[in-house]
Amino acid sequence: MLPAVLSPAARRRGVSAAGAPAFTLLEVMTVLGVIVILAAVSIGTTAQSLRNRAHRLRAQADLTVIAVAVEAFRRHHGEYPRTAAPSDLFAALAGRRSVTNTPLTPPGRIFLEPDGLTWAPPSSGAGEAVALDPWGNPYRYVHAPGPGWRAPGFVLYSAGPDGTAGSHATGAVPGVTPADADNVYLP
Repeated sequence: MLPAVLSPAARRRGVSAAGAPAFTLLEVMTVLGVIVILAAVSIGTTAQSLRNRAHRLRAQADLTVIAVAVEAFRRHHGEYPRTAAPSDLFAALAGRRSVTNTPLTPPGRIFLEPDGLTWAPPSSGAGEAVALDPWGNPYRYVHAPGPGWRAPGFVLYSAGPDGTAGSHATGAVPGVTPADADNVYLP
């Protein structure tokens, strides 16, 4: 049997050589384009979600390492470092500051090795390096025992992707205010 020859009008209507309705090449390409765009958007969203989860897990791991060093400092000195400045905390854990935040000469015991953490170089004002969370912000530490202090020890956290944190001056860990919603605390 000879193949049927379609008139130009039949081809424009999307009729196959056998006479059945068919999709045109333009329609097939349009559908494929839409599928590719939807897949790209889905993959991009999934990749961003995985990246955020990896950052949160890294922050929790770093916080655990720092908390172990803070506890070792307390066991050695009898109490936690009294400071709210990240640079002073890391100086104390490096053996360069005492419990009361006075410089130690010669340096004392080192409680936190710099390996495995991301560090910001010393700033001109602080004079000490600070450990940075995965979003590039310094880890936060508060220990201010006295009237109004409600924490059993210290508060150590990352301010999260937005870099802002609510007030932890009393040692409370609210986690419910908009400023605290993305904070990462010890697991």
